[in-house]
Amino acid sequence: MSSFDIPVTNSTPLPLKRLPVLRQAFAIASLLTAVGTLGGILFSPFFFILPFMVSGGLMVSAVFGACPMVFFLRLLPGNRPTVMSRDGIQNS
Repeated sequence: MSSFDIPVTNSTPLPLKRLPVLRQAFAIASLLTAVGTLGGILFSPFFFILPFMVSGGLMVSAVFGACPMVFFLRLLPGNRPTVMSRDGIQNS
């Protein structure tokens, strides 16, 4: 067993509609980086602005400890916490 072997205790994949907000931000950041890089190579150099915007957001999250994309993702209806009423009915 090398030093890179990490035992996996729970490898059950999450359904896409229940991804944590931080993982959603990682997915969107990687998608924007890939689209910006490919668009810059294939179409126009202006597409290279997208990866720079993503890296700026990552720098903001590293310096201040809060990711701006996560803030906006939490405002979406699917990411709002659900509230249970006293009679057990789920309210949005």
